[in-house]
Amino acid sequence: MALHSGDPIDPETAERIDRTYRPGKRARWRPADDFPLPADVLRRLATDSDPRMRQLAPRDPDLPVELARRLAADPDHMVRRAIATHPRLPAEDLTRLLADPSESVAATAAANPNLPTTGMYQLVALVGL
Repeated sequence: MALHSGDPIDPETAERIDRTYRPGKRARWRPADDFPLPADVLRRLATDSDPRMRQLAPRDPDLPVELARRLAADPDHMVRRAIATHPRLPAEDLTRLLADPSESVAATAAANPNLPTTGMYQLVALVGL
């Protein structure tokens, strides 16, 4: 209903919709894709108790470095995977994610264009080139 409403959705409602949304199957879409949250909300969500909500924090392009670092060390692999693409993630944290126990986190970190050359050399050595 919210998608077809002629009225804009306020951030509080958008957050509530995303927080309560539970897809029936593994779906990539989530309400925040259509109802973007403002930076202050995304920064607050970086410390939320729900890992699904912490995954939204990297959508803030100006996410403070200390929050990016915290998310890179998150116990939830999906949160670490979400932050592995962030341009403000410090090089040392990005390089550390290359050795993440979750293969999807490591692969996402390896694809980050901000990966320093030391990380690139580490990848080349792993594949034996």
